[in-house]
Amino acid sequence: MAIKIVNNMGVISIDNNIIQNLAAITALECYGIAGLAVKDSGKIRILEKDELQKAISLKFSDKSINIDIHLVVKYGASIQSVGDNVIEEIKTKVGEYTGIKVAEVGVFIEGVAME
Repeated sequence: MAIKIVNNMGVISIDNNIIQNLAAITALECYGIAGLAVKDSGKIRILEKDELQKAISLKFSDKSINIDIHLVVKYGASIQSVGDNVIEEIKTKVGEYTGIKVAEVGVFIEGVAME
């Protein structure tokens, strides 16, 4: 599925994978993030670069998007501060780069990395 943005010059189509990759890269650049994660057979697994989309889900409404992201934070980092930073950065960068309003970012901390 793709998002279509209609303007006076035509139509812009942005694939969901682009938005997921943008959100993933943005989160990984934030302080305190060890990686993006999923649960496999009840265990938390940090994802490799080629599978980051698995940790991100998108929900669309008429003129905005909601993004949910599953993360592992580094030991010693303030979970509240890391979460707040990830939310703000994803809202800003996805909004700037795509022109789509990000209504909400849900951050799900799946674990703490001891490394």
